[in-house]
Amino acid sequence: MTAITLTTLFGALSDAALYVAANLPEVIGAVTGICGALMLAMKSRLSAWAWPVWIASNFAWIYYAVSLHAYGMLTQQAVFLTINLFGTWQWLYRKAPVDQDNEVSRLLERHEQASSI
Repeated sequence: MTAITLTTLFGALSDAALYVAANLPEVIGAVTGICGALMLAMKSRLSAWAWPVWIASNFAWIYYAVSLHAYGMLTQQAVFLTINLFGTWQWLYRKAPVDQDNEVSRLLERHEQASSI
């Protein structure tokens, strides 16, 4: 078994840094995509911010796909970008519809509580 030397460690870190620099759009697309998924999974106030993070991811992947002439990936990311733009529009400008069944249930429950007093 070989011991890890500082030269080996710095060589590996240097290789990783070179890979990231050479493939920056791929790395940005992957990291922002993962961050967006984590933000949504947290079910917190940050969840809605997953939309703009995914949009950044889509742009990075689109740039990467164009540079590779990967038209399937380009098409997929263009569709995802459209969906994410629509989601952002829903989040910012559209009021959520009132769930009528839920509203009726709440009103009936309040009425029952008031009449039992």
